[in-house]
Amino acid sequence: MSRPVIDFPDSLQRVLNCDWDIDWRGQSAGTGNDGQSQIVYNRFPRWYGSPTLSLPPALVNAWRALRAQARGRAAVYRLTLKDLDGLPPYPVGLPFSTEELFSTDQGFRFSPWVTCSDGAAAGVSEIVIEENDFPIVVGQFASHADWPFVVTWKRSEGAGWRIGVEMPLRRAIPAGARIDLRAQGLFLATDDTMGNPSYGLIKVATPQLSFVEWLNRP
Repeated sequence: MSRPVIDFPDSLQRVLNCDWDIDWRGQSAGTGNDGQSQIVYNRFPRWYGSPTLSLPPALVNAWRALRAQARGRAAVYRLTLKDLDGLPPYPVGLPFSTEELFSTDQGFRFSPWVTCSDGAAAGVSEIVIEENDFPIVVGQFASHADWPFVVTWKRSEGAGWRIGVEMPLRRAIPAGARIDLRAQGLFLATDDTMGNPSYGLIKVATPQLSFVEWLNRP
């Protein structure tokens, strides 16, 4: 089945928490003769997360409309793995020529990036990059072509940097390709009723979302 992909705009991702993580999908294989537990990893790992949104009245309708387009678990969400701390202060977006932002205090979408200088094959767990205006930070999320990873270490190499990534690359990165420092991925809702924007007298909705990464993509 062909799944439509819906862009989840940053203006709606007003998250109250960050719990993105990798599910390595290990399965117990019982206990060996030495009494040690045995784990088998025979499925593809994937990202998952359960962000909670905080939506004022002006954004409740926008989220309700986006959620309806997804038709439960039928569509795929392209979204940012929002991280709340530990990163350089990235701009909130590119302003108009008058230096003004939209009424949401956001500008036109801006995504800082670094360059994969040497290219990297699928399956590797380290790559060589060149930084631009923004440094890459150990522990942060990054992505290429909507396949996210976390940076595990960083060391100087020539005019650039060699970094460790986990999980290992699931798609090759061509030489000179862009690696986004605002990591994006493709995700499915875990339940058809996910994210109902109910609210009370204060008219602020705090829908709970739940996503797992979409792996069976072209």
